[in-house]
Amino acid sequence: MTTLNSHAILLEQVKISRAILSLLIGVLSCVLCNSQELDSIYEVKTTYTPYQLDSILSRSTDYFKTGQYKKSFELNQFALRHALHAKDLDAISRSYNYLGFDYLQLRDTVRATENFKKSAQYSKQLNNDGATADSYVDLANVYSLQMKTLEMAEDYYKQAIEIYERIGDINGLEYAMYNYADYLIDVERWDDFSKIVLQFEDKEIFPEGVSDDYKALVKNFIGIHYCKNGKTSEAEKYFLEGIKITEGQNNSSEKEMLLQSYSVCLLENNKLQQAAIIQDQYIETLKTNQTNFIEQETAKLAQKYKVEEYQRELDKTRLQKQLQEEQIKNRTILNYVLFGLVAVALLIILILASNFYKRKRIIKQLRKKNHAYLIEKKKAEDLAEVKNNFFSTVSHELRTPLYGVIGLSSILSENNKDASLSSDLESLKFSADYLLALVNNVLEINRIDHNKIENEETVFSIRDLVEKIIKTFEYLKRQNNNTLNSIIPDNLPHRVKGNPTRLSQILMNLLGNANKFTENGSIVVELESMRNNGVAHITFKVKDSGTGISKERQQEIFEEFKQGDAHSNLYQGTGLGLPIVKRLLDLSGSEIKLNSVEGKGSTFYFSLDFEIATSSIHEGSTTPIVLENVLKGLNILVAEDNKINQMVTRKILEKVGVQCSVVENGALAIDFYKNNPVDLILMDVNMPVMDGITATQNIRKISDVPIIALTAVEIEEARERIYSSGMNDIIIKPYDIKELKNKIATTIISYRSSK
Repeated sequence: MTTLNSHAILLEQVKISRAILSLLIGVLSCVLCNSQELDSIYEVKTTYTPYQLDSILSRSTDYFKTGQYKKSFELNQFALRHALHAKDLDAISRSYNYLGFDYLQLRDTVRATENFKKSAQYSKQLNNDGATADSYVDLANVYSLQMKTLEMAEDYYKQAIEIYERIGDINGLEYAMYNYADYLIDVERWDDFSKIVLQFEDKEIFPEGVSDDYKALVKNFIGIHYCKNGKTSEAEKYFLEGIKITEGQNNSSEKEMLLQSYSVCLLENNKLQQAAIIQDQYIETLKTNQTNFIEQETAKLAQKYKVEEYQRELDKTRLQKQLQEEQIKNRTILNYVLFGLVAVALLIILILASNFYKRKRIIKQLRKKNHAYLIEKKKAEDLAEVKNNFFSTVSHELRTPLYGVIGLSSILSENNKDASLSSDLESLKFSADYLLALVNNVLEINRIDHNKIENEETVFSIRDLVEKIIKTFEYLKRQNNNTLNSIIPDNLPHRVKGNPTRLSQILMNLLGNANKFTENGSIVVELESMRNNGVAHITFKVKDSGTGISKERQQEIFEEFKQGDAHSNLYQGTGLGLPIVKRLLDLSGSEIKLNSVEGKGSTFYFSLDFEIATSSIHEGSTTPIVLENVLKGLNILVAEDNKINQMVTRKILEKVGVQCSVVENGALAIDFYKNNPVDLILMDVNMPVMDGITATQNIRKISDVPIIALTAVEIEEARERIYSSGMNDIIIKPYDIKELKNKIATTIISYRSSK
């Protein structure tokens, strides 16, 4: 911290020294500049009227447009001298502005900047807001050419736009916004660029009658905007409109820009064949323009040489006049300079003393604030770590007993022969599943907050997925006396490639929300599908005839732990379903939308793009295939410390003909396996005495027997440790009975086929 402060003080001292030098130079410059302006006035004998000065400046503009920069420069210098003599502020401002363009054309950005600043200064004196804004745009264009002055460029653009809007200058506003948008492309600030471009189509701001070149450039900007936002069709439309405007202009730089932007957009969207065609057109236009550019640059070099010669002659003449004048005024100027230097030196001493004590006080305050900030930062990091550890613990401690409840309720339901108990068992199973869903929602929010969501894509059937999800809501549908149907179009692809897990989470949360707020009504899952170049654009809608949501609360329901109804205590749930939907869709590049009328129901809808899968792609299955014939006769060891879970797992396996042995920790599992060879081991990860990870590592030293991890810990946290220990697969508690059987069967088949 001390070293940084020392550097800061040193930098400040350097800045102060530079300021002193700049101030001294400024004093001398002011004296010399005053004498130069006097020189110009002295040599002018004729006073020109504003009309005559305007005519001279108009002629200089014509020379500039035709590339006769020397004549333009001479007329602008002439106009400036006479405008200063006549004290015509408008002509002075315009002369400086035109000289700025002369210097800019000759790549002299320093003198261009000086003249644009003077133009703005005189425009302010004249209270001419339009001319001031013009100079601001010109300054911004110069500053945008260098990285170190980009902030100054943006500040001038914004000031100019604000002035044009205030005075209602539509043409000026058009000029400023176009240049600002061009600058935003250079610095790749696409969000700000989009905000500017979206106004280009506003007919009130950009009226009819603008030039074709400008229209073409605007089309280019709008095309770039749509391309950057993934709307390729809209982008192509504007690129083609812009190119059409430039037809017949063989040397059009606008056409070159449009073709380049169009080809880049096509390449970014994998339209390679079309991109190649446009690229050829771009290269042809570029060659033509380069030939013309070389000719123009050659002409500019010749003009630049003439202007530089003229400038040197002008400087030489002024220098001679200055020397003559200085001989007369030397003593007076020297006295003024010495007096100014003494006054400035005294002022600097006072300023330095004041700044020294202020800086000392500020550094002390900064040290205190930095110390407090580091303390608060450490607290926040510790709190985040505690929260993460808490959720990991909650995951294990809640899911472990839930496995027992869900497993026992499933076993009781399968073995139940008393019809009077069926409803009670079904309610028990639903309550356990509902509690598990609440736990999973809380954990899902934590995973999203910590960026632990994975996007694993596979091939699946959307139709089968939707039908399976609807079946899971059968009990809740009957409980609330609702009808639950699906509308699936015939043109829906048979299989697509995407993330079925994420889509299931989204649809189940939306259906759960619809069932919660709908009684004696109807719920419909409706799909709409469109195909384009091997991609299916599918819109999912979940409609209900429930209570509906007021407009005032429609945004609030997507916040965590908030529910849509004002009397939310009447409904179950944590209020996490819709926030999870919103965040998962954000991760998928989509958004959830809502149409709702209070008392008449709601429609939640969103759209996703899926790659259409061919028959050659391996199809992932959303429903596990239980190969019970493989399980029959297997000898399986279960390492599990929870007594209830031991009993549930044993009953599940023995029912399909598995011989099941149970131990309570990893150490006992090792001893049992050494004396009793088994076909497969189900290994709990967290156990007393010795955990499953350590036990697996020890078993792998003597055998490659299949081992499947049983864990209630979040899979993202444990995956690497589990697989690196040598385990073959993972089952998360509480697990589906079919999933357990299927994973055991597939693991055994894979193990036997490798032998």
